[in-house]
Amino acid sequence: MGKFNYILNPLSHASYIPEITYITKLSTISYAIPMKEDSNKKNHFYIISKKLDWCFYWASFSITLFYTANFCYWWIHTPRHNLEIWQTIMSIYYLVSYLIIFGLQVTLFQRRYEFQFLLETSLWMEETCIKRGASNYVQPKMLGSMLIAKFSLSTVIILMSLFGYFRPCAPPSVVSSFVFQCKHGWADNTASFMVRLFNAFCYAWVWHVLAAVVVATMAEIIIYQVVMIELWINGNEMQIRKSARAVKDYRVAQVAQNLTNHVLSKPCLQLTLGLTIIAEISALYVMIISSNHLTVDAAMFFVLMGVDYFIVIHVVLRALSKSYVTSMGKNSFFFPFPLLSVQFLDAYSSVYDTQFFETPPIAWDTKKKKFTINPFWNCKLYWFNVLVVQGGMANIVTWIFILRQFLYRNNDSWTGIFIPIIFFMFTSQYCFTFFLTYYVGGATGLVESLVKLEERVLNYSTQNVLMTLSRYDRVIRLMRYQFWSMPLFSILSAFSGIFIPVCPYGFLVEEIIRGSFFPQNQFIVWTLRVISHILFGIMVLKTCQMLAIFITFTATIAFTFVRIVTLMASLPTKTRTQFNIIVRTYRELEVVQKIGRDFVMVWISLLLTTTFVVIVGFNYVTIKLWGKMPQMVWIMAPYLCGLMFCLAYFLLPAFIKIHALSEVSLMRTRMCRFTRDKSVGKKIVESMRVLGMDCGLPGYRLFRIEKPFVKSFYARVLDNTWNLMVTFPDP
Repeated sequence: MGKFNYILNPLSHASYIPEITYITKLSTISYAIPMKEDSNKKNHFYIISKKLDWCFYWASFSITLFYTANFCYWWIHTPRHNLEIWQTIMSIYYLVSYLIIFGLQVTLFQRRYEFQFLLETSLWMEETCIKRGASNYVQPKMLGSMLIAKFSLSTVIILMSLFGYFRPCAPPSVVSSFVFQCKHGWADNTASFMVRLFNAFCYAWVWHVLAAVVVATMAEIIIYQVVMIELWINGNEMQIRKSARAVKDYRVAQVAQNLTNHVLSKPCLQLTLGLTIIAEISALYVMIISSNHLTVDAAMFFVLMGVDYFIVIHVVLRALSKSYVTSMGKNSFFFPFPLLSVQFLDAYSSVYDTQFFETPPIAWDTKKKKFTINPFWNCKLYWFNVLVVQGGMANIVTWIFILRQFLYRNNDSWTGIFIPIIFFMFTSQYCFTFFLTYYVGGATGLVESLVKLEERVLNYSTQNVLMTLSRYDRVIRLMRYQFWSMPLFSILSAFSGIFIPVCPYGFLVEEIIRGSFFPQNQFIVWTLRVISHILFGIMVLKTCQMLAIFITFTATIAFTFVRIVTLMASLPTKTRTQFNIIVRTYRELEVVQKIGRDFVMVWISLLLTTTFVVIVGFNYVTIKLWGKMPQMVWIMAPYLCGLMFCLAYFLLPAFIKIHALSEVSLMRTRMCRFTRDKSVGKKIVESMRVLGMDCGLPGYRLFRIEKPFVKSFYARVLDNTWNLMVTFPDP
């Protein structure tokens, strides 16, 4: 039966140890690395100490150095016009291989003790996991990569010895440089048998050393360490959860990873990546373009190199992320699951709650996980910039342009379409800022309560549920990039605003400059432009800040609600305690939803209205006004349209999830066996209602966002865009 199982699954009883020890033995034969196998201990290697061993090592080191220097000398003093293109590419391949692999050999010599300890640690880790019962852990890709490395290490020696015998002058070698001049080029075959044999021996030796260095780096440092760390973490996961003493086992994986990082630190990994890229490109070029110019052994060598480096790119380099993925995915027992609400708020706070900005009315404390509400008199500069600089420059000047368009028709045609949409965005941001300040108690209380409730629900959840829970890493990363780029965008926009009118204020300044006020005085003109540059920069920065806080509160409330409801739908209900936890959590969520109910309804109404108007308006601008407005201004339309579309794409499904998952959670709770008797729990469950995001005005709910809302929203967007294009075909 055991043989039958082995035939069905041959990798179930396989191990990496035979392959890695064989590769190490084959590498140490050439003395490419200063290590040897200990004959007294199985699977044990030590740093060479005998004088004879060091003589062999320095001989291998010297021949590699000699060939590298010889090739560099030939490359510098050989005229390029004497070589064909394929010969030049082939020479570049050899030049890069000599230089980079020799650099790797020097690096491994300097880190020989760390390399030896890393190899010993990895072998011990695999042996320990096997003793603990690990089986069926061998990954076919990784084992196949080791087998190919073992095969390539032997094959390169044979191919290069044949190449050195049949082509002693191609590429430049010891024979071509010091024995005779190779007058007939790379195809010169006039050398004697002993000269060819000597050249073949030198080629076999030097390429055995070079191949052993590459194989040791790829197989022993990268592949083997990665799979051992992954095996160690997976094999000890259950023991770590059961016993606090087993936490020491996790430290072994950390030590192995630190050793790997040290051995691969600069310049080792950089040299490996450079060799991989250049070697793969050169090998592919030689195989595709120049295969008819090569002998059979040379063609086989480049085919082998192309296959080897293809595997390095798609298997070996991809394996570098395995330890990180395994440690984060399997051991959140050690790493507290990150709070989604805190990550959104920290992304905003890291940019706008710093000393480079004025004191805002609301600031997020990352350490205490609370909001700090600053009184009005401490935020005088903030309100001056918002009301006077931003409001006066953006809203009032925009009103002037809109009135001029509708009363006198003396604006350009595109400004009558583009500027009202921008004005609507500014007004929406203003309204949100004032509503947030007015409902500051409800808004901050809602977010702080969501943070506490999310933390509590995460503690109630099981490990399997947390492993499948969405982290929204892309959304958080996108928000951070946007927030950090906004100050830079404001500076660049303001700088370009001196020369190019890109906003209503810029157009007004240009009209003043070109008018009859100061047509000849350049000093006054440029002074006015610099002042406008500073004020315009502040205006754009405050606009970006208002947009950032709008996005932050939107994402925090929406996605945190989704996570809490998702976790509640996955909580177990087998015991009375678990049932009470679900009921209490659901009731707390109902209370939390009522804390900032007026703020939430106004916020959602403002969000949906702004998103709808901006997407429809900028769709029309993008399609109809191409070529009729400045290119720099036209680029803003699809960008803002795409930004609002992404906001709707992520948020609308989140709003619907809140309603759908709360319905599932409530249904599971009502079907629990503890609600069948006439108990207080049953009455509480029957009194609970399905949660959802409400839209409306303060104190008055208009509707609740449910499943059909997304289709109807996008249908209205398309319908109104089409109506605009039909109604105004020629703006």
